[in-house]
Amino acid sequence: MLKKSITYTDFNDVEQTETFTFHLSPPKLMELEASLPGGLEKHMARLMKANDGAQILELFQKLIQLSIGEVSEDGKRFVQNDDIRDNFVQTNAYTVLFLELGSDEDAAAQFFNGIVPKDLAKQVDKLQSGPTGPQGEREVVEATPSGPLGVKVISKAEARAMGRDELFQKMQEGYVLET
Repeated sequence: MLKKSITYTDFNDVEQTETFTFHLSPPKLMELEASLPGGLEKHMARLMKANDGAQILELFQKLIQLSIGEVSEDGKRFVQNDDIRDNFVQTNAYTVLFLELGSDEDAAAQFFNGIVPKDLAKQVDKLQSGPTGPQGEREVVEATPSGPLGVKVISKAEARAMGRDELFQKMQEGYVLET
């Protein structure tokens, strides 16, 4: 989760500073992964390499709108809905953030790293860097329904053998990681 203070001039020409909260839950991140050709990371790399400014800005717009929200008073929920999204997008704070992300690679990287769950990236990296087979190759094992009540479980060995995109795809299909 990222809490970001943004200073902007409102429509009454008054300078304002507000703190906004951004977060991409694992399900939203998986949805985004599945919606982009090759997944988010490869899609971003392709856009950067092609220097496709319009597509890069469109991706920033999507990331901002998918991640804006508010923490509930009791701290148990991260509320994201059209009202919160519209209220933010209709301010000059959105404009300031959008221009910052579009013109500063470091700010864009910090924003993205801040909205992605920290433990999710660590879990995927950890699972993918596991042991290999006897000749150093990764042993590929197909995930199968194996849990109680028909829950589809991916073992740690299976997850290590999968690529990141395949792992996200399986999780989107309802598979869960073995604990």
